[in-house]
Amino acid sequence: MTEPAPEPDSGGESDLPARPASWGDVSWPGLWAPLVVIMGAFLAGVLSAVVWAMSSSGPADAVVSDAVAAGQVAMWLALAVFSLMTVASTNRTSAVAIARLAARVDRGDVLLAVVLLPVVVASGTIVEEVLAHLGLEMDPESLDFLARPAVALAAVTVVPAAEELWGRGLIYGAFARHGPVAAVGVSGALTAAAHLDLVQSLSALPGMIVLGWLRHRTGRLAPCVILHALNNLAAVIWLLGQRPGGPG
Repeated sequence: MTEPAPEPDSGGESDLPARPASWGDVSWPGLWAPLVVIMGAFLAGVLSAVVWAMSSSGPADAVVSDAVAAGQVAMWLALAVFSLMTVASTNRTSAVAIARLAARVDRGDVLLAVVLLPVVVASGTIVEEVLAHLGLEMDPESLDFLARPAVALAAVTVVPAAEELWGRGLIYGAFARHGPVAAVGVSGALTAAAHLDLVQSLSALPGMIVLGWLRHRTGRLAPCVILHALNNLAAVIWLLGQRPGGPG
């Protein structure tokens, strides 16, 4: 006797999103996701700062300064991890798989980032100059903050990945259903505002819009991370050059 054919699986798997094969196939959660992720990252940063301060000894000013730096780096790391986990959960896959999709670099990505870098740097510089004429300048503590090797390293590695996963990932993805103008504009405005310092936020806004356009133009995240990293590297070099005793 022949075996009866197996019944088709009716477990509802077809209603779930397929695992993405490329960044363009990624499904995105709703508007709640970017808010929950940034709040979770902020709490992780605060907790890390408190733990660092409680476990350190020395002059109070130095302990507080070190704790703030540790908390900031921890927040960036948490932002990247929480963003990956959220996208992975939505797509029924692992955070590692999503990270691999995000990191796929095509030929020409670096060249495209290099071509756009002067636009980002110039636009940010113009905004800073205008604000300076209005009496608004960047917080001097930012220079001391970036002088820390761990913070400077994170600024050109962890920060671009974290901010792009959150901004051109979760925020862009949530607003993409409303069209590219909304996705580019809102993701640019929110990632600029996340810098908190008024001068930094306003000077970063044009660059964030360019990053959103790049995400729309290429349909991928890797070019955005590369351009963001190059811009941050240029900013770190310039800011350190402005410190007393710096190369500038």
